[in-house]
Parts: sequence; structure tokens; C-alpha cells
Amino acid sequence: MPFDHVHEETKVCNICNTEKPVDDFFVNKRRCKECQYVINKSYSKLYYQQHKARLIKLNSINYKIKKINSKPNGRPRIYDQQSEGISLLL
Repeated sequence: MPFDHVHEETKVCNICNTEKPVDDFFVNKRRCKECQYVINKSYSKLYYQQHKARLIKLNSINYKIKKINSKPNGRPRIYDQQSEGISLLL
């Protein structure tokens, strides 16, 4: 019997062991979106705690590099009105 037209409508999550619709899973993954979200959240909390000093140093270096290459804020002054004798009409 060929399996060309077999479509799964439900899958079982490896973490919570519950059967859920295929739409609740990422493509070609065995974890449901909810379980993967919890895993990612805990990983990122640990990552930022473990690498806090390195990330702060890296961000300060990047800030300084961008600050050096940035242009001054505000509208550029094309000419000096006083030296050219242009008076403001009010």
C-alpha cells in the first residue's frame, strides 16, 4: 500500500506526551509549540545570566563604534545668515 496520500492530522509531543493537531507543532519537529516556547524561555534566561558580563562588554563596544560613526543630530546649517547679509522677514 503506497503512503503517498497519508497525512497525519495529530502528533504526540515528546515533552508533554499529549496528542495534538499537527498545526500545534513546528514543521518536522516532535515538540509542540507550547513546550518549545517553555524550553526556549528557560534557555534564554540561563544564557543571559551566564553571559551577562560578556554581553554588557560587547554592547558597550558596539555602542561606542556606532557613536563614533554617527552624524550630528539636527538640521544641517547650509549657510550662515549673518555673513551673507540675509535678513529674516517677519
